[in-house]
Amino acid sequence: AIIGHLTPEAAEGGPIALVHEGDVISIDINEGTVTLEVSEEELAERRKEWTPPETKAAAGFANLYQRLCRPADQGGAMQPWDLDAKYQSAKPPKV
Repeated sequence: AIIGHLTPEAAEGGPIALVHEGDVISIDINEGTVTLEVSEEELAERRKEWTPPETKAAAGFANLYQRLCRPADQGGAMQPWDLDAKYQSAKPPKV
């Protein structure tokens, strides 16, 4: 099992960004779930205090990854968002 895909979800304020030292995280391999065992009320409070991290990579592959990588629940691919919209709305070529 591979667990721990942190970015870009953490940088966007997803649940992984709200994990604190000592939080319980339940992993169910059979169900394919990873659950942060913190109440919605506590997460709401943490979300109020959360600020996005500063982008640090100025050049190279890390910069491309930070700007272009999609969240894991959207495929984790490095695809420019504006091109994505064009691909999703494009009609397949006639054969």
